[in-house]
Amino acid sequence: MSNSHITIDAPRSLFATVAFSAVAIIIFNALPVILGVASDTLGLTAEQMGLLASVELGAIGLTSISGLYWIRRVPWRPAVLFGTLALAAGNILSIFATDPSALIAVRLFTGLLGEGVIFTVAIAAIGDARNPDRAFALSIVGQVGLGMLALWCFPHIAVALGFAGVMGAMGFMALACLVFLPWLPAGGVKAVQADDSPDQGAGSVLTTIIGLSAMVCWFVGLSGIWAFVERIGIEVPLAQTSIGMLLSLGLGLGAVASLLVALVGDRYGRYWPPLATLALHVLICFLFAGKLTAVAYGAMVLAFTFIWNIGLPYLLGLIADSDSGGRLVVLIVSAQAFGNTLGPLIAGQVVELEGLVSVGISSGLFCVLALIIFTVFIQRARNSLEQRAV
Repeated sequence: MSNSHITIDAPRSLFATVAFSAVAIIIFNALPVILGVASDTLGLTAEQMGLLASVELGAIGLTSISGLYWIRRVPWRPAVLFGTLALAAGNILSIFATDPSALIAVRLFTGLLGEGVIFTVAIAAIGDARNPDRAFALSIVGQVGLGMLALWCFPHIAVALGFAGVMGAMGFMALACLVFLPWLPAGGVKAVQADDSPDQGAGSVLTTIIGLSAMVCWFVGLSGIWAFVERIGIEVPLAQTSIGMLLSLGLGLGAVASLLVALVGDRYGRYWPPLATLALHVLICFLFAGKLTAVAYGAMVLAFTFIWNIGLPYLLGLIADSDSGGRLVVLIVSAQAFGNTLGPLIAGQVVELEGLVSVGISSGLFCVLALIIFTVFIQRARNSLEQRAV
């Protein structure tokens, strides 16, 4: 098979796509440690920490929105090459930022031109798979696997080399992925279908939008906790290296959870896991608002990441399947990024006003809202997919 005819269902193509998606989203998966090291280096306030995370993650979302217009028209390999070089450049430039404003400006550029481009292509490619639940599950295994490695290594790198060492490591990982560039699909299999078929019906579009809205609310809750979970651990109190190891183990369990999803697929149903995940996340978020011992903190971190990565692949697969035209699927990136933008921003404001305890309450309320919207989406998605199968 020539490289020009590789599809996402080829094992090497899926591997390459997962590798690029993992590098693009490592800013989120390693966010607690990255923010903590940046805070220690530049003396960031809680509000500045939230803004720093929100700017970069929001920039990723803005780029993915633009993908509605270019994702099925632009060749994917040159786009990913451009994004990878921009990501590496942004990480290197971050080393030389001497104040919070300069660092925020650099990370805005990095999200817009680097991570946003790479992740938009990766999500569109994975959404084209014959079995999107399994493909998304495998992508999450790769993403959290690399995040686990980063959470374990970055605190030690920071002790030895500081913030510059962490940014340098991220730049190196981005450039190392370029060896997999020839294995990426040249373009999407839905490109011709989307151009030759009539537009999606209004009901299908509305179902996809409801699913994306639920994802936004869920990720507001998730990222609010995730951005400050390292600071919560410091108050327990635990050492930063111990917290990094614990978070790394949590992501490791998350990888195991997504691997289980990839192996099990929809054998036992694909509609109930996201609902169960949300219900458990509501409980865990509210528990974070209580007084924590080291044991309780550790158990909650591990449960948080494990549960998160069971429900997410099913939700992503359902959204991809509800998007029959293959264009709205790129908004999965926007939904995650928008939620990840609002989450740390809201959490930073809440922490400034009420302290770290309040993060659990605010995040729990957003997860409740997500659960309500999810229920509507899953009912509509079930009806739509069953009608399409007839």
